[in-house]
Amino acid sequence: MTITIHKETDATRVNDATPTEDTDFTFELPANFTGNIYLAALVGNSGANSFKWKFELPEGATGIGTMTAIRQNNPNPIQNIGNGVDLTAGGGYNLAVPITRLDFFGYIKTTETAGTCKFLWSQNTASATPTVLEAGATMTIIGETL
Repeated sequence: MTITIHKETDATRVNDATPTEDTDFTFELPANFTGNIYLAALVGNSGANSFKWKFELPEGATGIGTMTAIRQNNPNPIQNIGNGVDLTAGGGYNLAVPITRLDFFGYIKTTETAGTCKFLWSQNTASATPTVLEAGATMTIIGETL
């Protein structure tokens, strides 16, 4: 089973440090599913230079993942925003320079219960300057039902 989701429109967060659902990245997972999730996204006008993320999983599902940010104008451009963390806890980080790209990879396993998986995000620190997850972002889910 492979699902690929393309973000059709920009999504913006302003003065908000509480992760909320990105409806473009909400999808159904079958019972007894084991697989990987990948996300590649561009972030524009990165408000407080911060990003926070997590997933809501179907009941009983588990997963771990790592989000990295590519920072512009920085001699060390790659920054972890949650490394090997529980998907439902996620991660967040304030960066010294604007974020230009996010890359995520993770693993997910459901139980006998199928259900909805949701990607949630926000600014890590609330800022009046918008943070935009840009159109064109792609999430791919690859796995099998056991």
